[in-house]
Amino acid sequence: MTKAFILTFLFAVCVYGQLLQFDDLQKMQMNDVDDVNNLLITKGWNLHKTTQPDAASYGDITWFNTATDTSNEISFFKYYYSPGKYSRVAYIFQNRKTYDTFINRIKKLSLKKLGARTGDNMIVTDYASDKYVVSVSVFNDTENNSTFYTFLYFDKRDFDRIGKSKN
Repeated sequence: MTKAFILTFLFAVCVYGQLLQFDDLQKMQMNDVDDVNNLLITKGWNLHKTTQPDAASYGDITWFNTATDTSNEISFFKYYYSPGKYSRVAYIFQNRKTYDTFINRIKKLSLKKLGARTGDNMIVTDYASDKYVVSVSVFNDTENNSTFYTFLYFDKRDFDRIGKSKN
C-alpha cells in the first residue's frame, strides 16, 4: 500500500512538473533565451528546432514535451525573438483541463476581452491587461481529429504597434 502511494505521488509530481502554468508564460516572456531553456530543461522539455530572425520576421526556438501518461499528447513551447523587439512566448498543447485552467486564470486576472476572429479551423480570442496581450487559439486538426490550444503571450506595446485585434 505504501509503495503504491509513493509511486502514485512520484508520477503526479513528474507529470505536474512538466506542465506549464499561465504565470510561467509571463516569467519566460521577460527572460532571455538561456533562462527559458534552463527552466524548460529542468521541467523535462526537449529542444526541437530553432530559426534565426530576419528583417521581416521573428526568429523562434521550439521545445517539445510528450505526456508521461497513455494519452499520447504532445506540447510545444515557442520563444519568439528579434533584436529591438519584445520577445513573445507561445504554449501549444492538447489538454482540455490545462486550457480550462488557463482560461480561468485569465478571468481571475480580469483581462479585458479585445475581440475574437476565425481562421481555417480555428477561433482566436485576444485578451489584454495594461501591460500584455494573450491571444488564445483553439485549432481543430481535422486530419488527425485532435484539438490544439495555443496561448500566445506578448508585450502590449508590441500589440499596439502591429494593430488591434480584428472583430
